[in-house]
Amino acid sequence: MNVQTIPRDDKVVKAAFRPKQDAFLFFDYPNIELKLLAYYLNRIEHPSMGQVFRDGADLHLVTAAGLHNIDPDKLASEYIANSGNRADLWRQEAKRVNFSIVYGGGVPTLMEQLGLDAPGALNLLRNYHNTWPGIGWATKKRPADPGTLAWWIQKRVKERGYITTLWGRHLHPHSPHVALNALCQGCAADLMKWALVNVNRWLQGEGLRSHLVNVVHDELMLDVVTEEIPTLVKHIPDLMTWDALEAVVPIRPEPDISFTTWAGKEPYGVDGAADVC
Repeated sequence: MNVQTIPRDDKVVKAAFRPKQDAFLFFDYPNIELKLLAYYLNRIEHPSMGQVFRDGADLHLVTAAGLHNIDPDKLASEYIANSGNRADLWRQEAKRVNFSIVYGGGVPTLMEQLGLDAPGALNLLRNYHNTWPGIGWATKKRPADPGTLAWWIQKRVKERGYITTLWGRHLHPHSPHVALNALCQGCAADLMKWALVNVNRWLQGEGLRSHLVNVVHDELMLDVVTEEIPTLVKHIPDLMTWDALEAVVPIRPEPDISFTTWAGKEPYGVDGAADVC
């Protein structure tokens, strides 16, 4: 079975996975592609998205406020006060747009995902780029505005024939609208491989019985013994934190745990036990 294809919220299938030792321990990079987007925007002096992450604010709510021209604090208060209201719907919409952008989607993708007609999707996309102007909007026929991230990527591809990840790996995007996706997902893949090697070397070097069992999307999954859990929780987040990226956006993972199955994953408590959600 390819566990990468299991939906994140499919608890029925995940309940079939049980630890061979005492528990599963998980370390996840949340929203890593969007944080990498914010990192690159910061490099070209568009720091606003990175600031949202550093402030601990909800990027999807901030984006929703921009899409609908409303004060972000007002929308956040509305969202907290009553889930299921327009703020909740707008946040879900903004979340789809955020990930559509970072995954290389455009008007057709928004039409399909949000049930919009072409003019509605186009207007939403315009509002998005007005909210985050540093990203830039490039197509095969239309170059991105100078100084934007899309323009920077186009320039590099034209000069060199490729772009590079933060680890120097060459990527060869075949069109402008997928270049941003290639850069963000390429860097995310490199970051996960870097973390995987760091953690595995440390586990072996320390002679621990706990071991890695899987990498699922942007998450490391370990099969662990109870007495080693405090040591793992203390050291693994450090081993997964790349300082150059952490200086711009918070990427340090927070652990989750399950003593039953993969489906029973819940936040690891500061007192050494899992919190009950």
